[in-house]
Amino acid sequence: MTISSISSIQVQRSTAGRGRLLVADQVELDELVKAGGEAQELLEQLARVQKAGKKKKIKHLVSKILNSPAAKLSALVRTIYYDHGASPYTLTELRKRARALFPYARIDEPVKLHFKVKDSGELRPVLSFGRQRRALQTLCADILHVLLPAYSFDFMEKGNGGADGAAEHLGSIIKEGNYDFVLTADIRNCFRSVNKAGIAQLLPLLAPVTNNVLLVPDDTTIRKEPQGRRGTSTRPPPSIRPQSRYSGPPGNTAGFFGLQPHHVARSPRTAAQRVTLRKACRSVRRRHRNTHEE
Repeated sequence: MTISSISSIQVQRSTAGRGRLLVADQVELDELVKAGGEAQELLEQLARVQKAGKKKKIKHLVSKILNSPAAKLSALVRTIYYDHGASPYTLTELRKRARALFPYARIDEPVKLHFKVKDSGELRPVLSFGRQRRALQTLCADILHVLLPAYSFDFMEKGNGGADGAAEHLGSIIKEGNYDFVLTADIRNCFRSVNKAGIAQLLPLLAPVTNNVLLVPDDTTIRKEPQGRRGTSTRPPPSIRPQSRYSGPPGNTAGFFGLQPHHVARSPRTAAQRVTLRKACRSVRRRHRNTHEE
């Protein structure tokens, strides 16, 4: 990993950009930019010790970032929804909110639930979080971007092109003719089938941080959005408890991952194959968009 690999996080730049929308005083804006710079410096230190493989220093810096007033303030600023009709925030108010951010304990905020219609016509449950959880999630995301950087082919990563980028990449591979199958894959009930204990063990964060910030504890208050909004439903919310859908024999993951052969072709030279290519690209866009929204 190189230090330049975290430049995509743009913590200081993002903090400055959002700060210009939130505060009216230049002196206060300078303080926000300074906080973003301090947060960026901590992340760069984390990248250096990660590259050097110094596990104890990694653990120390992760704890330092999670408890840093500057990193908390930067994360808070970057996650506040901008309302052009609202009065500007003051630095005192923002610092007070940042001091209240504590990732190691239960977050006393309700979670909102609404339903969105997927391309298939099924309903997708979508959770909306409060300002404390959003800020803490951003704080943790900064750390994970450094310790667990996205793969180059992760088109969901900001700046990698999204669904259009994935479809374009797929199209270029197909045009080369070096393929046998185009396969679209979907993990059935992905986010509600997650093994929470397993996630807490895998991520380079303390288990209480993962459980309280990145996951939704089973005893969290979930409030359903008022009816009448687009995508809402009278259907009761699905269980958020971990559950496994895999029922096939060992080694057979098709039932769990929902793998579906999309088409077979050797090279997209015929008109029929070009139609198949367009269908494959549309399928990638739909699945990528649905996964991103969830």
